[in-house]
Amino acid sequence: MHHERSTARTRRASRPRSTTTGLVLLALGALAFASNLSGYPLHGLWTAVLFVPAVAALLNAARVASDAGQVTPVAARYGLGGLALGLLGVTLLLGLAWPLVGPMFLMLFGAAALTGVRRRDLR
Repeated sequence: MHHERSTARTRRASRPRSTTTGLVLLALGALAFASNLSGYPLHGLWTAVLFVPAVAALLNAARVASDAGQVTPVAARYGLGGLALGLLGVTLLLGLAWPLVGPMFLMLFGAAALTGVRRRDLR
C-alpha cells in the first residue's frame, strides 16, 4: 500500500506543469478584473492573448498524436483544451452570446467524455 502511494506521488511530481498557461490565464483574469473595477474598457482585445495557449495546446496535440502514430488520450486532452480556450477567446473577442456558445462547450465536454479523456487515465 505504501509503495502504491509513493509511486502515485512520484508520477504526480514528474508530470509537467503548464506554468506558462497558468500564468497567462491568471494575468488575463487580473487584467479583466482591473478593467472592470476601473471602468477603463479594453474593448475585448486582451482576449486575443487566449489564443497563445490555445495554439500551443493544439500544436502539442498534433505532436503527441504524430509521435504515437494515433490520437491518444493525451493528444485528445491537449486538442480539446486548445479548442475550449480558442472558443472562449473567440466568444470574448467577438462578444458572442453565451446562449449561443454554451452548447458548444457542452459538446466539447461530451467529446471529452466519449474519447475517455479523464485525468486518472493520463497518469
